[in-house]
Amino acid sequence: MKPNFKIIKAKRILLSPLNWGIGHAARLVPIANYLHQQGAEVFICASGAALSFLQLECTYATFVNDAPFEITYGKSNYSQILKLTLQLPKMFAQVYREHQLLKKLVVKYNIEFVISDNRYGLYHHKIPCVFITHQINIKVPFAAFIVNLLNHYFIKKFDACWVPDFEKADISLAGELSSNHHLQNVNYIGTLSRGSKTNIVTDKSAPVLYLLSGVEPQRSLFEKIILEYHSQHPHAAILIRGTTTCKEIIQQKHNLIVYTICDVKQLQSIVAECKYVVCRSGYSSIMDLVHWQKNAVLVPTPGQNEQEYLAHYLSQKQWFYCINQNNFLQFNDAAIENFKCPANIKHTGNFESLINRFF
Repeated sequence: MKPNFKIIKAKRILLSPLNWGIGHAARLVPIANYLHQQGAEVFICASGAALSFLQLECTYATFVNDAPFEITYGKSNYSQILKLTLQLPKMFAQVYREHQLLKKLVVKYNIEFVISDNRYGLYHHKIPCVFITHQINIKVPFAAFIVNLLNHYFIKKFDACWVPDFEKADISLAGELSSNHHLQNVNYIGTLSRGSKTNIVTDKSAPVLYLLSGVEPQRSLFEKIILEYHSQHPHAAILIRGTTTCKEIIQQKHNLIVYTICDVKQLQSIVAECKYVVCRSGYSSIMDLVHWQKNAVLVPTPGQNEQEYLAHYLSQKQWFYCINQNNFLQFNDAAIENFKCPANIKHTGNFESLINRFF
């Protein structure tokens, strides 16, 4: 905590996720729901896909103006790394804009507590601020020391860092990413997910769930690969596109059912009926899989080192099968028979007790 910081019983709480697909927004939902159930007035600062998703899930919240920021991505590993590198100055400028925005929001809405999911600029010297991340150690292809030096510099500006994982290495979902060596303000809070355990489906005629997420153009590229795979190997399948901005219409044929986006109840019902899930190896998706207790095929987004690491790490543990996007057309579902979603992990988190310090 900040020196001489007086703990207050916060009633007006701001939550804000990084607009990087909907994963960061999705894992804030259980926290937002808990706060609302306890009588807090929940404010949400978001933009883009994260905003659309949270407006669907958190109808009770007050949505406030954000400082929108869009990152552009390449179609290949090398172009993606180059584009991200060239945008570093814009990212630092965005941190400054976020920090200035928070100062205004705190005054305008009398905010008493802030929970930021990977928004580095949302710290404040007068009220408690929490940073949520599973990446204490960021995986990058070069300059990892400098990147993590900056990562830790900003994390230390927050009163606490909540890591949605387990500290013990044998049950950790994020592996080296969430391993803490020297930061003093870290709390491991267990996994965060909107989902709950579903039925285990063994019926071979049950549909496969293709659950898309993430940023463009890779989301659309993977969607096209899935549709090509399905046309070559017609089978019962459900495709959730994970976007509200794509105007291209997909014809529902060959036992393929298509949804644009689903709320939590609809998604829970679909997951319960499916045989297994094919999705990105984003960390929020992985936490959902563990809560659902569903076997899955992980397809990391090309050029995203974090997803590539997670897919390889979890595959080595025999928890989830992984395959590269470029090889997906050769996928045979017999390959996943020796992989099983971990069932010996305590799925519930302890963020409630940490929040109650301020509430």
